[in-house]
Amino acid sequence: MEDEALDKHETSVDSWEQKEAQVCELIYNTVDSSSFLQIKGEKTAAALWKKLTSIHGNKGAQFEEYLLGKLQTARYTENEDMRTHLTSMNTLRERLSEIGSSISDVQFNAYIRTSLSLTTRYQPLLTTLSTTAQQTKTALTSDDLIWHLVEEANTIKLEASINKLHAALAAAHGKSNKGSSENGKGKDSKGKGKKLVCKCTNCKLKGHTSDKCFAKGGGMEHQAPDWWKQKQEAKAKETKKLESANAAAQSSSKCENHAYVTVGPTDFVPLDNEDFNSFVITSGHNHEAYSVSSSTDLIVDCGASSHFSPDKFKFVNFQAISPEPIRAADGHTFSAIGCGDLVVNLPMHNGENGPSVTLKQVYYAPKMAFTLVSVACLDKAGCSLVIEDGRCVIRSPRPNRTLLSSVP
Repeated sequence: MEDEALDKHETSVDSWEQKEAQVCELIYNTVDSSSFLQIKGEKTAAALWKKLTSIHGNKGAQFEEYLLGKLQTARYTENEDMRTHLTSMNTLRERLSEIGSSISDVQFNAYIRTSLSLTTRYQPLLTTLSTTAQQTKTALTSDDLIWHLVEEANTIKLEASINKLHAALAAAHGKSNKGSSENGKGKDSKGKGKKLVCKCTNCKLKGHTSDKCFAKGGGMEHQAPDWWKQKQEAKAKETKKLESANAAAQSSSKCENHAYVTVGPTDFVPLDNEDFNSFVITSGHNHEAYSVSSSTDLIVDCGASSHFSPDKFKFVNFQAISPEPIRAADGHTFSAIGCGDLVVNLPMHNGENGPSVTLKQVYYAPKMAFTLVSVACLDKAGCSLVIEDGRCVIRSPRPNRTLLSSVP
């Protein structure tokens, strides 16, 4: 064979081998992992295709019925991972599509809803999503439904973890108080114990008796000093402001809970003009909470899945978005219509503001009463949040761990 003919032959062989490799690569990238394991040992594209047709050629109506049956009977249980459950259902959908039996988004959403029939935790979310889709006349895709369900499952896990921590702290605090009380009684019997703290029967506060109480009905009601009167007026104004803000955040439903509730410490004695900072939690949680900080209009919330704020003018790089449904702890639903970064100052225990903090991906919700700072988002950003000895301390991500907030 002449050199020219030999070169031409080698060129054609190289071209054929390249095309052969491209066909094999295309088949490998198209089939599912199960089929790939069965065909990967074949040497040529023709052999690959022959093996592939032999695998799927036998999967007729009976196999289609088997896959549909598994999809229809799939059920989520309380202790199961939501992401794993939805992934297995999506795999069944893809396998049905491979054999020519595609499942539409509407059908797949119906299968997902049916799979959650054994639990009632996700029914409010499903109702909210359906109502929003109907009002906005926008079809809910299966990808959006899966995302919302996974986020809700993550929020439930976080709440359970925080509730468990709070229960442990409450139990430890109860044991400590019981031990202190018993020790105090033992010492008093010997005449060497600490002086018992008296409690007023008029205002129910500790540190004084009813005959020395400045409050209405007390023995010194008409002898109250000016600083005490000023403090009571300031407290009344703050209470009125909080009630107005909470009323604006309530839904039209007949639920007895408010969107946000505040509870004052039972043993607080107002002896001076110092302000105090504290936390607020959403209703539906059986935890004690303190009033919102007087120096800031924000709430650190352990139940919020994202940061939210009603202050549009405080946003940085604000962008309008399609209305997204937000479900409050009392079941009230409202919408977020914008998104951006927000610069805030978290409260400190001494009444001053901490360093400026830029919150990322904050949703603009104009109907909310306060800015909500999500504990879950702080954790995802690498911040640390420690609740210990009656104080919540928030620090920046590693390696600096700068103090951002310290609230009693």
